[in-house]
Amino acid sequence: MVNDTVGLKLKYPSLQSVNIIGSNQNSIESIINLIADHVVYVFDQENVYEEFTRQEVVDFLETLNSTQFKKVTEFFTNIPELRHDINWTCPSCGKDESVTLQGLQSFFI
Repeated sequence: MVNDTVGLKLKYPSLQSVNIIGSNQNSIESIINLIADHVVYVFDQENVYEEFTRQEVVDFLETLNSTQFKKVTEFFTNIPELRHDINWTCPSCGKDESVTLQGLQSFFI
């Protein structure tokens, strides 16, 4: 929900989408573009808006105040991610070691 009466239905980004914005993830333009590409529909108390142009979504996102925009970006910040903790004992020195693999970048390095 953006406010008490307006909300967005968003879909999770694909791996391709995440890779495209990876290098520009701090730019507000790339964040707005990411969100715009993943809006399924916008709704209010009376209607569900499923047909819109990309530019209409961008224009809508640009009208949000900082609190409303933060609510929308939290969806992308809280996306589930791959995470695995690995614990082992070094065969040479006997020291216990651990590493956390988190996010796709850890699995493909």
